[in-house]
Amino acid sequence: MINRQPIETFADHRGALYKVWPGPVSGEVYAVELRPEHPRGHHRHTHGGEWFAALRGEAWLVMEEPQSGARAVVRLQHDRVYVPAGVAHALFCDAPALVLAIAEVHHDQEATTAHPLAPPSDAERQAAR
Repeated sequence: MINRQPIETFADHRGALYKVWPGPVSGEVYAVELRPEHPRGHHRHTHGGEWFAALRGEAWLVMEEPQSGARAVVRLQHDRVYVPAGVAHALFCDAPALVLAIAEVHHDQEATTAHPLAPPSDAERQAAR
């Protein structure tokens, strides 16, 4: 279920450039501000997948395959992670964070279904580190 890719970083004396997305975008790009105790998402899309990458801070991406109930937790930090169409997902954080979401297609509310997800457990967090 997890497709994880490193983010290229180019650094010199001026600072760093992070190549968060390596190609053209056909859908939409969102900057998602996260606050503790206020998760975002809790849905699934039937029409396209999304990539997620933390720009500031650290976030937890929780994914669940609705038919099987298979669940995965990923710590967003220095990479981008893909959530395929049909997989439920939500973002959680322990401290304020900023996450980039790159959708493969334009948003369609009719192709988005609510799907509540529990926050990552302590065991899931340990396994994701």
